[in-house]
Amino acid sequence: MGASEAGRRAYRHMASGWITARIERESNAQADEALLDHLLEEPFQVETAELASEPVLASAVRTAELALTGRVKIFGSGVDLGESPDWLADPAGSGSAAGLKKLPAWSESYTATGLDIRSIWELNRLHVLVELGRAWQLTRREEFASLAVRWITGWNEQNPFGRTVNWSSALEVSLRAISLLVAVNCLRDSQSLQDKGLRAMLARLFYLHGEYIANHTSPPSSGFNHLAGEAAGLALLGEYLPGMNPSAGWRIEGLALLRQSVQRLIFPDGGGLEGSLHYLSF
Repeated sequence: MGASEAGRRAYRHMASGWITARIERESNAQADEALLDHLLEEPFQVETAELASEPVLASAVRTAELALTGRVKIFGSGVDLGESPDWLADPAGSGSAAGLKKLPAWSESYTATGLDIRSIWELNRLHVLVELGRAWQLTRREEFASLAVRWITGWNEQNPFGRTVNWSSALEVSLRAISLLVAVNCLRDSQSLQDKGLRAMLARLFYLHGEYIANHTSPPSSGFNHLAGEAAGLALLGEYLPGMNPSAGWRIEGLALLRQSVQRLIFPDGGGLEGSLHYLSF
């Protein structure tokens, strides 16, 4: 690590508390259900019951049905979350990160805890919510929507802004924001998503995600892979939540960083610079 990067990290560590307090204070004004109007206007993708036999969509329904029993897959292995998941528990069964001091994503101290922090982060990307939303679109089974809403609410309660390990990596925050955007869009007409208080909470949660990413983007690396994922989330939040005060800035910055990153990540022949390129959906 060079001196400039070491200094940058030290500054961010010192400023983190001030930034968190400012964002959290300003987020209260964004708890407005009307700010979700654009996100809820049109479907990202139309998935009808007639398409339910398509392999990918059929898989979404199977995943959702498993989720009803409390089971999800993390890195290909089944994990039992139960009816009310502990979003800070290590899916590998090595304990909980609930009492763990939030550390920067690059901290080597996570390894010393014995927890599988990458599995915790994978769970908290909330990919399962997308499958629940798609399954609701295909079947209109309200139990899928109800579970998604219950899990989002539980996640929000267990992860106060900036205070848990799930607020320590801008890439993880970005990937979770994308999952939430897609899931909420899928569930826009469900009975479970009609509660005004819930929608206000979601608006505030989206604001927190956007401002966290905007204030914690990764420095450009040789591969730009983290920066690309963060930029994608920031651009999408800005695009689909235009009523939020900083949304124009999110969109402009996100698209600029994404363009810069993709130009480095993807070669003219379509090959990728990073072996991990496949896990980022731009």
